[in-house]
Amino acid sequence: MKGLNQTELEQLCDEVQTWVGAQLQEILAGENHIALGFYHDQKVRWLMFDFATQSPLCLVLEDAQVKRLAKQTKPITLFVRAHFEGKRVSSIELAKDQGRVLNLVFHNEDISQKFSLEVILFSYAKNFIARAGDKKISFFKPKEVSHQEPQSHAESPQDARSFLTIQNEWLIAKGLVRGANMQAQPDEKREKLKKLIQKKSTALEKMQADLLEKSKNNWSEVGEWLKLHQTLKVPDEFVGSIDIEKSLSQNIALCFQKAKDQERKVKGAGERARLLAAEIKKLQQSFDRDEPADGRLTAQQAPPKKNFLQKVGAQARTFKIDESLQAYIGKSAKDNLDILRRAQPFDLWLHLRDIPSAHVVIRRTRERQVSDAEFRKIAQWLIAENFGKKAKDKSGRKTSARERTDCRLDNSDA
Repeated sequence: MKGLNQTELEQLCDEVQTWVGAQLQEILAGENHIALGFYHDQKVRWLMFDFATQSPLCLVLEDAQVKRLAKQTKPITLFVRAHFEGKRVSSIELAKDQGRVLNLVFHNEDISQKFSLEVILFSYAKNFIARAGDKKISFFKPKEVSHQEPQSHAESPQDARSFLTIQNEWLIAKGLVRGANMQAQPDEKREKLKKLIQKKSTALEKMQADLLEKSKNNWSEVGEWLKLHQTLKVPDEFVGSIDIEKSLSQNIALCFQKAKDQERKVKGAGERARLLAAEIKKLQQSFDRDEPADGRLTAQQAPPKKNFLQKVGAQARTFKIDESLQAYIGKSAKDNLDILRRAQPFDLWLHLRDIPSAHVVIRRTRERQVSDAEFRKIAQWLIAENFGKKAKDKSGRKTSARERTDCRLDNSDA
């Protein structure tokens, strides 16, 4: 199975930001996987790390899905149960300077003792490392991880798979479900999609609020004030930004460095918010069209073959509603006949009643329903193509283009 690309990993990290404050309830491990169960949204949600392949995976699973996995008792599970169970997450972050490394930090009463779980998600050093104060244990034998400069990634939001798509691919690859069983009942599917949209919208609102707060970058203002007045006796609102143990020049340099860091964080957070907004928009469009949550077309909605005209060997004018609904008017009587002969039993035919006209073959997928509005669009296109400039002269005449669809030859519509 294909591993996560950088965009998918960043989106997943943004998704689980709502888990901050959640309590670790349980840890399960197998030969090549670890799952962390957090009590979140009044149920246990699992963060699964699969190290079985060359491309380690991180994904979110439901309780019933994890319980079907093979389990083994390993030293690291005993260690995490002893030191982490019952603790709450204080932060979940990607350590981009180390590559694809995910850090989960937990609240601890003794602030001098750091409790964290580090997950390394690239092939040559994949690992799960638990640190509790001065104690440490890892899933695999540790390998040195070199620091890396953050890289720009060419993936676009369209390249990133949805969480449900990744989850489905993984479940099928593990044999936990069959591909044919992945289609939920329509009501169940829409309800899950609705909840997913709500959850992501809440995460986006929180992200935007954090972005607004981070945008209030006063480090540059403090640095400029120090440069201008050449003293560390700053106004009260700047006191918290000054390190009195450092010199004036050091404070100035520190302020401008922090200003740059803040700008970089704001830019990164803004890009992640944009990607999340694009994903929400895509999910909302799927919900409105009653499509699968992962945005893919079902077999019934699969678009007609793109090379239809080449296959027929005909020339035609084309009017495209979408990938699953296209209309054709042949450029000659032979073309019309060839297109009609290659039409499928469930395709539609359109002609102006009682008026000499070209005829339209409406190609569609088997279960694709054509609305009245879509019939009218195609009929108006037929009118325009049939009469050309003279279509305006027909204004006011009403012509039945099909029993269930009337279109008025109107200047505004033609």
